Amino acid sequence: MNTQKKMWSTEDEATLLELVENNLKKGKSKQDAFVTVANIINRSKAACASRYQLLRKQKVNNAVSNKTDNHNIPNIDLDKVILFLTKYESDQQLSDQNTHLKQSIKTLQKENEELSDKILQLKTSIRKNQNFLKNIVN
Repeated sequence: MNTQKKMWSTEDEATLLELVENNLKKGKSKQDAFVTVANIINRSKAACASRYQLLRKQKVNNAVSNKTDNHNIPNIDLDKVILFLTKYESDQQLSDQNTHLKQSIKTLQKENEELSDKILQLKTSIRKNQNFLKNIVN
């Protein structure tokens, strides 16, 4: 009857996958497909079922692996991400504060110039008044 083989060929695996998938599409059971494939490739029903499960698992693992690889997801340490974001937020706050302080400096420089002009005007006015008073006294 069915004799045990040591290695599965890629042809046997392809036949197994194809027939099981076709049976499932037709609404038939996997077990029926395993019986059919077992007779075609000269293996036991249990060997076909076991190999099918292994191949499906490998296919799923490869799909997950390829999906992960395609997204180029690096291995990121969550603590490093949090540290980066905290530093970035701090840097942004410092940048905002720096901008505000530069604006304050400009405002204070303008006020300083205005006050310096006013002081000069007052000194000039005081000198004129002193000269006027000297002239009256003399």
